[in-house]
Amino acid sequence: MSGAISISDEAKYTAGAERYPADMRINKQTDYIRFQFYEYEPPFMANQGAGGGFMDVKKTKDYYHSKSGNQGNIGKKAGSDVLLYMPQDVSTSMSTTWGGKEITNLASTTLSTYAQATDGRGKEALQALQTGIRNQTSGLPGTAAGELVRLGLAATGAQTNLGMNDILGGTAGNILNPNTEVLFGGPSIRNIGFKFKMAARDIREARTMLRICRRFQYHAAAKYGGTSPITKKIVQGLEQIGKLSQKGEKLNTMNEQDVKNWSESNNFISVPDLCLFKYMTGDKVNTNLNQYKACAITNVDVNFTPDGSYSTVYDKQSDRAYPTAVELGITLVETKIIYQDQISFDPDEETN
Repeated sequence: MSGAISISDEAKYTAGAERYPADMRINKQTDYIRFQFYEYEPPFMANQGAGGGFMDVKKTKDYYHSKSGNQGNIGKKAGSDVLLYMPQDVSTSMSTTWGGKEITNLASTTLSTYAQATDGRGKEALQALQTGIRNQTSGLPGTAAGELVRLGLAATGAQTNLGMNDILGGTAGNILNPNTEVLFGGPSIRNIGFKFKMAARDIREARTMLRICRRFQYHAAAKYGGTSPITKKIVQGLEQIGKLSQKGEKLNTMNEQDVKNWSESNNFISVPDLCLFKYMTGDKVNTNLNQYKACAITNVDVNFTPDGSYSTVYDKQSDRAYPTAVELGITLVETKIIYQDQISFDPDEETN
């Protein structure tokens, strides 16, 4: 086959992976999605992730932002990869939060003063603020009456739950000019969903289809109990606190078996695994499509009647009946924000 990857290279690259279609061969032009699963690594665990604290600038930057593709919360590999065909809907969505903020003239003066003060012009900024306050309150009634209004606004508002605009509107027929500005509130975490319809052509493919669905359900589920090193330390710390609270008792810690028994009881559940998926072409990542950082699996839908009726194929070897058609729906949420320089794009590139 022209452009094909050698059988030995393909076998090495896809070793242990579950795939649909089961006979999908990968050559240099094959487009597909590769799903990988990893254990969740807590972001603030000591000496890992962001656990060095915000003062450890390099470590924090490597964790939250890395052009080399640091995925953040992924730990050890968990289970086999899954290779699936490109679905009908391959789309991406990015959103950011922008919101209108009402900035009165007085607030505008205060913000300008702050900007000047941080720019090393503190004295001039303070003088400008004082002048601004006098100017912005000059619209209130003058002399003694104005002073009474200024003094009474806060007290009246506090006692009646009325805002300044309520009081001004009800007494003078005016409200403060909102001077609304649209300000950036931050980026949003990306969500993405996939749907894969699978139909078995033989019993082998029927088994593979079910295993793929079960694998996504398995990695999306929380784990009963928790025996991580940090859990043991927390349990031991709680035990120490309990002993300290009992006067006259000797302070000691739980032994390994006590910790294991306690942490494996219903006191803890462990966080589910994460999923890292990549759009692939052959044995390379397709950088023309948006790539994602590690994702949490938030929803797994399995429909055993995608065509409106239920049918099975019988497997003599396992003495089981397997569905012949399945629709798998997956919803993922990215665990880290994507930044501008992590998007494969050159704004200065010329196209013909």
